[in-house]
Amino acid sequence: MRGERRCATAIVGGGLAGLSVAVALAELDPGHETVLLEAGRIGAGASGRGTGLVGPRVGPPLRRVRRRHGDEVARAAYLASVRAVQRVAERIDRYDIDCAATRGDQLLVGAGATATELAADTRCALDLDLPVREVAAQTLPPGYDYGVRHGPALTVDPLALTTGLAAVAERGGAVVYEHSPMRAVRSGPPIRLETPEGAVTADRVVFALNAFAGAHGLLGVRVQAAATAPLPDSALAGLPWLRSGPILEFGTLAPYFRLTPDRRIVLGGGAVRRGVRGDRPLDRRALEAALRRLGSGAPIALSHAWSGPIAMTRDDWPVVGPVAADDAMLIAGGWCGHGLALTAAAGAWLAERIVHGEPVAGTTAGLPWERGAGPALPTGSVPERVLDRYLARVSARAYPPGAAIG
Repeated sequence: MRGERRCATAIVGGGLAGLSVAVALAELDPGHETVLLEAGRIGAGASGRGTGLVGPRVGPPLRRVRRRHGDEVARAAYLASVRAVQRVAERIDRYDIDCAATRGDQLLVGAGATATELAADTRCALDLDLPVREVAAQTLPPGYDYGVRHGPALTVDPLALTTGLAAVAERGGAVVYEHSPMRAVRSGPPIRLETPEGAVTADRVVFALNAFAGAHGLLGVRVQAAATAPLPDSALAGLPWLRSGPILEFGTLAPYFRLTPDRRIVLGGGAVRRGVRGDRPLDRRALEAALRRLGSGAPIALSHAWSGPIAMTRDDWPVVGPVAADDAMLIAGGWCGHGLALTAAAGAWLAERIVHGEPVAGTTAGLPWERGAGPALPTGSVPERVLDRYLARVSARAYPPGAAIG
């Protein structure tokens, strides 16, 4: 970004959330003047380094949502996440985005006490008439006691999806500037965003910074993932349950697995650290233990392992809505690990608000993520040290290396 630029809507952040807003604005209001600023390159954050799981579910466990917010909100929130997955699929089809999309569902599993918790959550979903289906125990991977399938779901190449959306946004008229970090915000009207070599003035601004927001109740953390080399037939033969779709263990930082079109296993979970910088794996041993516990019967090694930034909130709900009462500044973030689906929906919700002035989610249920900030986070060196110790304990409990299921 060099020089001065005037537009109707400026977007800060070139990940899936920001690009989804840009694409939705072009769809709702052809000719809408949109400028997007990205500090690095498109997809440099979680949007380009994720593991490609697009599935329903949002917020805390469903039974907790039902207890705190009631049946109407619990059902509406879950169905909004289902619609979010459908939006991703529809957009891939509409714009013919080549991102290795595979459609199906997801298998959520548990063992021991976790299986009991998952069963209770599933009973809640069935009570609310939500699209979940219990799985016969004899068809589960070895070591798991309970399973449930939920959908619709997709697997995608997340970087290909992100760069594909950037191309769609530009074809729709959005101007995208990479390597253009926002250095200052001057309130308006109009609002002025300053970059090292220029400035954008806009009637409205959408901040889609997620882990890099550094405020609004969004806590930036790094989570980890890994991949194997392409598997031979002998190894795949021992993983029939993985060939039918992704497997996710139920619980905080629990591991999850998927198979890619080129026959790699991609997996994640097991560790989290506060902060957004760095890409080294956090606990490679936990990832290796997760892979062993998958139980293929053949030795499988990791070929790649990495970490990347996501944003969490204290109550596990995203943040999607106006920063202030005047609606001139909007925010989208805090996906808590569900961003591949929810960003598409949030982009549509915010575009509808900008163009038509409608409520964020267009529902009377009052969904918990319709807000400009999450619950306040403690600040200062002492609270941060306490948080670091807590995250370390959670990581250690999530997947002790060498532990066995059941």
